[in-house]
Amino acid sequence: MKELEEQQELTQFLPQKNLIRLRGYILLGVGVLIALGSIIAPNVGMLSYKNAWLPVASFVILLTGVVESLDTYISRKTTRFFVNLQFAILDSVVGMVLFFSLNYPAYKLSILIAVFLMVKGLFRVIGAYAGHFATTKQTMIGGGVSLVLGLLIWVQWPGEPSSAVLSFCLSVELALRGWALLRLADWLDEHQE
Repeated sequence: MKELEEQQELTQFLPQKNLIRLRGYILLGVGVLIALGSIIAPNVGMLSYKNAWLPVASFVILLTGVVESLDTYISRKTTRFFVNLQFAILDSVVGMVLFFSLNYPAYKLSILIAVFLMVKGLFRVIGAYAGHFATTKQTMIGGGVSLVLGLLIWVQWPGEPSSAVLSFCLSVELALRGWALLRLADWLDEHQE
């Protein structure tokens, strides 16, 4: 019964399934590129920043929050409204604060990023478990990885995080979110009337 209600609720996203797939590919691709850049060239400089990957990751998170506002508008008459609203606000605010606070050293930004990853991860894991999303497994895996990365930054393992480590963790979060969106688009394809 609950699965039928969820399927009916998600049918409103059928017209946007190609947009959801496109967003998934973009987030997955950008996340992977930033992660690889953070590993291969951690000290690349651009726009007067020592590590250009953290500004790029924070800008992508800010843009993701803006796009999630569209999801909030689309879901305004469903039970998913407040979930989408919280994600949109969290991504927008954290992305904006990070992007405009890049003059701070990495250790000052690390607690904000750790909390962001832990909150996003916990919310996704608990929401997927309680809400039985169409992409429950992917959402739980992505949320669990975000939670673990946030905890590792918080406890400063294996040492004080650098800008490259912070941008890597944020990019993994973005890539996993893109993967979950791609799985949602596939699910919408399978359940299209």
